[in-house]
Amino acid sequence: MSIDVAYPIFRTHDPASALRVARQLLAVGIQQCSQVSVDVELRTIEDVLHARKALPDAWFRREDLEDWARDPNDPAGLHHEIQASQLSAEPAPWSAHLPLWASVVDQPVGSIEDRFTAAAAGHVAEILWD
Repeated sequence: MSIDVAYPIFRTHDPASALRVARQLLAVGIQQCSQVSVDVELRTIEDVLHARKALPDAWFRREDLEDWARDPNDPAGLHHEIQASQLSAEPAPWSAHLPLWASVVDQPVGSIEDRFTAAAAGHVAEILWD
């Protein structure tokens, strides 16, 4: 049995510094089959367009059950996930559904963290190493 309580060991407002410290900690336990997943909340049209460009393998989704009730037909495809390449560069179809979440899952460690940190700086975001 475990207790899922975490205590911060490093605090900073600089995402690059946080990533540097996280990589130092990861060096202790990284395994050959380790993977990384990332997730970020995007609140503006500009944020979504920037993430779409920076993370071409991302999947975008809406996490609002009320949105399902307002628009059960889901013309934008955001009640489920939609791949970045399928997300229109024209914001009209999806801008009413903001905020959107963008995720990239099960990538090799070291392959996406830098791009993600640059794209996600200033947003609610997480990097999960597994």
